Amino acid sequence: MFRKVNRGNNGIAIDEYIHMIITMGYSNCSEITNTIKLSCTPKLCLKQKVELIKTKQVGYFLENFAKFNVHETSKNYLRKQNLSLVKKSLTWLELSPTNNIICYNDDLYPDSLRQTSCPPLLLYCQGNLELLKANSIAIVGSRKSSCNGNKIASSFAKSLSSLGITIVSGLAKGIDSYAAIAALESYGSTIAVLGTGPDTIYPRENKKLYEKIKQQGLILTEFPPETAPRPHHFPRRNRIISALALGTCIIEANIKSGSLITAKLALEQNKEVFAIPGPITQTNSSGTHMLIQQGAKLTAHPNDILSEIRLSQQKNNKDNFIQSVLILKKTIIDVISGKNLTIDQIQAATGANKTKLITALLQLEQYNLIKYNSGGYELQFEFKNIQ
Repeated sequence: MFRKVNRGNNGIAIDEYIHMIITMGYSNCSEITNTIKLSCTPKLCLKQKVELIKTKQVGYFLENFAKFNVHETSKNYLRKQNLSLVKKSLTWLELSPTNNIICYNDDLYPDSLRQTSCPPLLLYCQGNLELLKANSIAIVGSRKSSCNGNKIASSFAKSLSSLGITIVSGLAKGIDSYAAIAALESYGSTIAVLGTGPDTIYPRENKKLYEKIKQQGLILTEFPPETAPRPHHFPRRNRIISALALGTCIIEANIKSGSLITAKLALEQNKEVFAIPGPITQTNSSGTHMLIQQGAKLTAHPNDILSEIRLSQQKNNKDNFIQSVLILKKTIIDVISGKNLTIDQIQAATGANKTKLITALLQLEQYNLIKYNSGGYELQFEFKNIQ
């Protein structure tokens, strides 16, 4: 992660600073500048860029781009060494100590984003970075929402926020805005994922909400400073919304709504999708009803969301428990080989908690791999490994 530049007592000009970090190659700063340059290279698809970052070849690529089989437009751009975007990004970082850039390989980069097919190269963040690791639910829907839809969004957001769940939305008019406002009013937390640069507020009427989220939540975008809203930015933004959340709740959406893109992306990411039904005569119900027909969970109360999250978390916890017991069984075999040890001695040697240890010992006994004898456990027979 890269935070506000420390100028020291004398201070240095931003242009001088850029030159220094590029020519001297400070590791953290160099990673940021290289990733920024890579992110704005034209005619190079996102998957190619992500692969360069994953394999840690960004620096090599930027220095030796002529050797790579990439579009001539990409090469021409890199030959010019245009640092305007780097300058804009570092200037933005200087504006506030809460402004941060998180790279793909940073510890703070959310694992749920890394697991997507096209993760963002950089995250421009303003606010509470701890929310990146929080349990969250996305609430999105129509920009032209009804009064009833707004009430539902507010009610669901307040209920979930009161339980410590972070609300994720897109700062759009309508459902997104009402959900974010309700989360803040209930002293909860919210993440707004933008389809613009971190310093560009869209829509403009959400300026006050944007400022409140910066103070009480987190503003997040993959687009660099001064990036204006463009139609193709918002589907890209939606994949981040769905990836950050445990599930996505759709409140009012017609058949062509961008919210359905978010729902589709959530399903592709193996996330839960919740859809709130509405009157069959209302256009804004057509999209949510279609989602329900396709298998989204019909949702009438926040508890419907909570029950699914708990089931999902319980399954993950069970899978993790089974895996840890499997590893522990192999460790126990090694520890008691040639010995007779009490359960306390085995626990001291393995460092395992009592529940997992007892489970592992019972399973090993059932497999006739160990036996209880004279107050301790020993192997039925000596062997080198267990598969």
